[in-house]
Amino acid sequence: MFLLETVAPEAAKGLIADLYAKFPPEIGVPKTLQLMSASPGLMERHLQVIDYFRNHKRLSPEFFTALRYSVAAKVGHAACEVFNRGILSRMGLEDERIRRLECDPTAAGLDKEEEQLLHFVHKVVDEPASVTEKEVKALRSLGFSDADILDACSAAANMVASSVLFKAFIR
Repeated sequence: MFLLETVAPEAAKGLIADLYAKFPPEIGVPKTLQLMSASPGLMERHLQVIDYFRNHKRLSPEFFTALRYSVAAKVGHAACEVFNRGILSRMGLEDERIRRLECDPTAAGLDKEEEQLLHFVHKVVDEPASVTEKEVKALRSLGFSDADILDACSAAANMVASSVLFKAFIR
């Protein structure tokens, strides 16, 4: 149940229907995005951000899915955890590796560079003030640009923000 007035996928019209149509029927519209229908302008911008990450120049879709799943698990965002677990499963990741991903970035089978970035992202979520210049330089030495680093951390921060909104407005 939503505490705010939202639009269910089957009742969507206009802009909301167009935005919902971006999600294949086999995936469905995540509850967190249904919540965003309470503010169509915000929902539209949120989906633009999702599209930005989905078409990222450097970071893989597997990276972003592993990030979303593992951060959702970390912050207790059950709906996004389940949703992204399903995507990881469709990508071919076994259940045991998905469970391990909650605390072990190597479980996703990403390349070594993306594993390091995912590990860093978890540090940013857990202890943001502890990030050091040395760690950022190490990521740069792996070929990540500052934009890549910020994009990954922003995706994680978005998951934390989504968790807060979900917990406040969905029962």
